[in-house]
Amino acid sequence: MSTIQNTVSSSNGFAKPVPAWSRPTVEESPALTPRDAIEIQVLAAKMFEVGKHCSASLGIDAPLTSLIKSALASRDLQQLKLAEAAFNGQPDEIKRRIRGGWTRSLIEPTQEDLLAASARKPVRYFLQIDGEKCEHWDDVWSPDDEGYGVIGGGSFELRNHAMPVRVQIAEGTKREDALALLKRIVGWLEKDWDYLVDNEAVRHRVQDGALETLEALGIDPFDDNDPRNSI
Repeated sequence: MSTIQNTVSSSNGFAKPVPAWSRPTVEESPALTPRDAIEIQVLAAKMFEVGKHCSASLGIDAPLTSLIKSALASRDLQQLKLAEAAFNGQPDEIKRRIRGGWTRSLIEPTQEDLLAASARKPVRYFLQIDGEKCEHWDDVWSPDDEGYGVIGGGSFELRNHAMPVRVQIAEGTKREDALALLKRIVGWLEKDWDYLVDNEAVRHRVQDGALETLEALGIDPFDDNDPRNSI
């Protein structure tokens, strides 16, 4: 339950090959009801993450991985539910292996239960920083040479308590990846705190960068008669 604004990236890196396990595109069909379309989007997002962990732990050609890939490609609600049931029906040790050694201490609630609970919470504003182990560059992530990328920006959340800091680590994340991303986040906070929390600082940095670029090209940004001047 969040709205992220003014998202910025912290680092640059080297492009990497597109992974074998890639995010599916789930398109709404005219034949679908709005409720079914939403259910497909939610379940496809969930099964994509499960499939990614299946691919890493069981192999890209494992029967369960293949079943999930086929369901995601079909964009069919029943096939997605079948893939979800197949995962849920796996022995506990297999699910633990797929989740990278994680076991759950809580019973999973329904989406409706979470939405109802969130409706009673006030809106609060936070700085949110996300980290990802990236295989390649895209419109959001600019990973470093070790394949780690972090982005941050303002976020509105439904929360009862505005605790100064909250760290959430996604199920299935490897210890080394969590630690590597947290170290990069700490380094970014130490280096660019004002840039991250002050929108005016962001605006000035972008403007200053544009001025430096024009000056490096020998362009006077304040010369209105220079046709190359874009400021």
